[in-house]
Amino acid sequence: MTVAASFDLNANIYTHAVSPIADRRLLVACATQHSSVRLVDLKSGSSAHTLPAHGGAVLSVAWSPRSEHVVATGHVDGKVRVWDIRRSSSLIGQLDQEDSLGVLHRFNHAIASGMDWDSMPHFRGAARAHNEGVNGLTWTDEGQYIVSAGLDRRIRVWDAATGANTLASFGAMIQNQQPKTVNMFVTPARLTPNGRDLLFWPNEHEILVMDLHEGTLISRLRVPGPSVSAGNRGTGGLNVKNRTMSMVWRGHGGHRCQKGPVMGGGNASGAVYTAHLDGQIRAWMPRLPGPDDDDDAPDPLDQDEEDQSRKRKALDDAFRSLMGKKITFN
Repeated sequence: MTVAASFDLNANIYTHAVSPIADRRLLVACATQHSSVRLVDLKSGSSAHTLPAHGGAVLSVAWSPRSEHVVATGHVDGKVRVWDIRRSSSLIGQLDQEDSLGVLHRFNHAIASGMDWDSMPHFRGAARAHNEGVNGLTWTDEGQYIVSAGLDRRIRVWDAATGANTLASFGAMIQNQQPKTVNMFVTPARLTPNGRDLLFWPNEHEILVMDLHEGTLISRLRVPGPSVSAGNRGTGGLNVKNRTMSMVWRGHGGHRCQKGPVMGGGNASGAVYTAHLDGQIRAWMPRLPGPDDDDDAPDPLDQDEEDQSRKRKALDDAFRSLMGKKITFN
């Protein structure tokens, strides 16, 4: 393979994203050390288009799975901006952690007060999604919600249509203190019973599976190995050898396949692939019933009890053998 194109953005690039549904334009949104978002057009070779912003570096970026022209960006100042790249004034929204009602409430209030909605700002300029930098962004498979993660160790879920904070709470179990882009994702639509959305979050040496809207913990996928390094015990720094550095969902596809921010179909069982600092790529797959399953297989709990009983018997036999011997002192 050879390099087909190269773009010099004159900045450190933290992450990038391509629209999962773009047909006509192949745009790459780049999050860099500069406050503006750079758009690279792979077809024309242009990298001149920018989405101007202020407040420091861009740490995360994610395209809408419903509109190829809409992209969300997370910034080091705690702001999440939503852009429509077709418009001359591209910024169309800014998520506000203090707003649980959304733009429709503000619109109704403006109409009831007799104010001109078109001449009013539709969001607060000082609105922030997090108290610290936003280093994680993703959309749900059908584009109904935006999920953001901040260095304030908070994950927030937003109604994409109104910008309202849904107030989902994930408690104090979230670990996120390293200033790097975090990969997280929500399971595709129709994968779980009753359309339940599950959030996969890389939490140092484990993967947390949580209910997206309730914030409750569903499962922990433990990564083999020590949880901290010998030289950084208790702090969970970047040199944790089994630290999860990247994560992706890979579905099996299906005739009702949905295009979205994660690979695979909306009705796919699929698997999770994680990359770690120890050089390992691990695959996490669901245990699905099949024709090879043995209905008469022993219960793991019964097997554990049997093992413990055997160990106790061996210990008793050794003790009795020792006590039964005559010991002579010379």
